Amino acid sequence: MERKSDVSSYTAPLTSETSGSVYAKGGYAQGSMTTTTYGGQTYYFYAPSATNLILCYTEKPQVDGVMFDAELVKASIKNKYGIQ
Repeated sequence: MERKSDVSSYTAPLTSETSGSVYAKGGYAQGSMTTTTYGGQTYYFYAPSATNLILCYTEKPQVDGVMFDAELVKASIKNKYGIQ
């Protein structure tokens, strides 16, 4: 079984908001503005995964190693995941 991790990422867009106020009287004006910028952070998501390689034979091979009976594997998967 090969074990690996699938990685995806998302970078939030940059957004700025500006707000302020102005006071005016006669020919004179005074004001203040504030700009706030947020975003730009990158978030990473890791999803563990595994891969199994299944080889099928028409006749039982003579090998030294672990082998599984296909009918047993099929029945186990159906039972575990409620598949009919």
